[in-house]
Amino acid sequence: MSETSHMPADPGKAGPERPRLQLHTGQRIEDPTPRNVWDIEYDREVWRLRELGIKAKIAHILFDRIPQPWLKDLAKRWARWRLSTGLGAESAASGTRAITHFAQFLASPAVRVVRLDQVDRPLLERYLAHLHADYAGRAVHRNFVGQLNLFFLAIRQHRWDDTLPASTVFFPEDFP
Repeated sequence: MSETSHMPADPGKAGPERPRLQLHTGQRIEDPTPRNVWDIEYDREVWRLRELGIKAKIAHILFDRIPQPWLKDLAKRWARWRLSTGLGAESAASGTRAITHFAQFLASPAVRVVRLDQVDRPLLERYLAHLHADYAGRAVHRNFVGQLNLFFLAIRQHRWDDTLPASTVFFPEDFP
């Protein structure tokens, strides 16, 4: 075997297994570790839906305001799952907004939740009071409760994190 036998037939061309990257200087280089578009977007703080091949009224799903890494990872898993099952981008983004609002509540000095196993029914009751003070029964209030409940259900259903307490659930009476 010659020294050049493991070189590409035409080093100037990038095949599908070795995509090229465009540098700001106009110079092109080959990406040494090819990844699919979902892998690239998943790592981002802001998902660009067009890059995922999703045409929607919205352009992005935002994760940059979720300060807890453990919650951000779960939010991303949930959003990716929802999008990959055909749910509309607007619904996935609505769920992410509900998680973001909850994350801000968890990070507040009065609450300071740092692990999923601390999210229990008494905490949800405090969150319901917080939502009522902020939104007093408006549509966004109901949406945040419903989306967050779907999120908790998905965590259990897919066993993304078994530390979520069984008491972490909203009941029909909790909806405004």
